[in-house]
Amino acid sequence: MSTFFPLLHPTLGTRTTTNTLVVGPRPVMSGTIFLLVVGSSTIQLNVIVYVILAHPIYALNNMKKACPERTRRGFTLVELLVVITIIGILASIGLSTFTSAQTKARDARRKSNLDQISRALEMYFNDYKEYPESDDDGSMLDYAWDSIFQDDKGTVYMVKLPKDPVSGYSYYYDAIPNADSLYTKFQIYARLENTNDISVNNKKYQDLDCGAPSPKFCNYGVSSSNTTPESGRTLITE
Repeated sequence: MSTFFPLLHPTLGTRTTTNTLVVGPRPVMSGTIFLLVVGSSTIQLNVIVYVILAHPIYALNNMKKACPERTRRGFTLVELLVVITIIGILASIGLSTFTSAQTKARDARRKSNLDQISRALEMYFNDYKEYPESDDDGSMLDYAWDSIFQDDKGTVYMVKLPKDPVSGYSYYYDAIPNADSLYTKFQIYARLENTNDISVNNKKYQDLDCGAPSPKFCNYGVSSSNTTPESGRTLITE
């Protein structure tokens, strides 16, 4: 007795030829025809030729019908847990990368701010032969952070003295007088969040507070050309 196979079976031999399916007076589609030769008995060999037009939709629909119900199962609990774990790891890596990028961007802004302030101070020095006096809290005595840097004559050196991009952090300005009480040197400091930054080198200025909660010691500085940020300061390891 012959057996009917609705789909290609992986253990059956196959060969192919090309043909066109004709419905009515004109052909509607063409494809590859698969010919199966099936043995149904050890006593009597019966040959069944089953023709399938290999059209994608046709093959897919028949495959769904032919596959046993047990082979069309969903994900197991273990598989779902593995997928969830992988997604969690990838999300964690992505968040860490994003946070690191934000930190570096803020530090780059701090460096840029101090550089701009330094240039403005040099222009001020060219006009007055000294730098603005500093206050005890690390600001300029007559000019506040986040306000215009303008002298009594109306000369604007900076439209706005930049402040630290993070609330609770601040820049620290110190003007150093000479023997004639003229402020001929300056130092400006900031607190970089990325302590692995090559500019920080795991060092901080013990006597300079650049943020809250205190102490948030400054760890990055710039200065006028006649001194250094380290001059007169105590450096300790971060």
